[in-house]
Amino acid sequence: MHLLIADDDEAVRVLLERLLQRHRQCTVSHAANGIEAVARLDDQACDGVVLDLDMPLMGGIEVLQAIRTNPRHRALPVAMLTASRDAASVRDILALGVQGYIIKPLRAGPAVDKLLAFVDNLAPDLGEDDHDLRLTLAPDPRLLVADGDEDMTQFVTGLLAHRFDIEVATSGAHAVQLAVARRPDVILLGQRLDSLTAERTLDVLRRQPSLASLPVLALGDTGLAASQVLGQVPRTFVADRFLAAFDALVPRTGTTTMARQWRQPLIAATARVCDQQLGLQVAPAASPTRYDAGAPGVAIRLSGPGGDVDIGLRVPEGAATALANVLATRPGPAGGDGAHPLEPLLRAIGQQLATTLAERREAVSLGADLRPWDGTTTDDQQLIVLATDRVDLSLVLMIRDVSVPRAD
Repeated sequence: MHLLIADDDEAVRVLLERLLQRHRQCTVSHAANGIEAVARLDDQACDGVVLDLDMPLMGGIEVLQAIRTNPRHRALPVAMLTASRDAASVRDILALGVQGYIIKPLRAGPAVDKLLAFVDNLAPDLGEDDHDLRLTLAPDPRLLVADGDEDMTQFVTGLLAHRFDIEVATSGAHAVQLAVARRPDVILLGQRLDSLTAERTLDVLRRQPSLASLPVLALGDTGLAASQVLGQVPRTFVADRFLAAFDALVPRTGTTTMARQWRQPLIAATARVCDQQLGLQVAPAASPTRYDAGAPGVAIRLSGPGGDVDIGLRVPEGAATALANVLATRPGPAGGDGAHPLEPLLRAIGQQLATTLAERREAVSLGADLRPWDGTTTDDQQLIVLATDRVDLSLVLMIRDVSVPRAD
């Protein structure tokens, strides 16, 4: 098996090569920057790439984009190597499709385990599926992902957010609280759940009358007996391997709407724009159940081959002053006379979303006209509450389908 390691730090490349040769008998090629990595891929066949996020001449995300848009390399497995845990960067990477996400520094333990797991899964053996039972889910199903590994929960969310309304729990106690409050359609139960083990968490869930028959999938080797769960999904960062096992147990439901497909890219686009234009770090709020009414927001329409989608932006009550203070300190495009104060920000988010979708070969156009959004909650829209790194400021996104093509 031959791998390409692209990292501007020679010591990191040498360490990775020694680990891979010692534990997996791999042959390795080196690249010291992004341009060199692209050239190596054009010159030689590789089974996988370990790609540093921050490199000179051409960064890791640019190299990953080049890989995913080249028909020759589009399916090439890639593991990203980075010292950053920035949520926006993670979402951007997952949106482009990676099979591993490895955090520096490389110490014995999780980082090395993830590297070796990436290699082991380059040619996965999915085994035989001995489960005849498959779930039947209603439209817009809810999925609860319970796992203490932030990298794993972000990976799963990135893969499945267009199919499910996803809640994340990082402990067994949190998982029980969310399950009781939200009643998900299925639970993906993993590891590292603090004081409550997976087995103990499942026991507590089963003792709740409303959750006694709730379908549960094990995420990796949790110690749960086969009779206790519907099935097991491998604990892997290889997207195809994960989805093959997941889809064997949880079939896709009906027609996926454009709004559901674009939900995760919209969050990533908003995070990027807020970081670049406002210096704000944003991420979905942990299990938001409500938000206070505030000033009216604004919405704009995007048109794609699958239909039209409206996206909206507003701030909850009490956050308008904080956002105005942020906008006043940052240079950026100004709206016209009488323009809504959120108009430039929403246009930038819409343009970034269109750019992201174009990179995925989806032709999308951004409308010129904006319309008011009063924040009224309706059945046809999804609301996303985004927390920021300022305690006095949060944002509310809206996305909804306007027109959906008829099924053939």
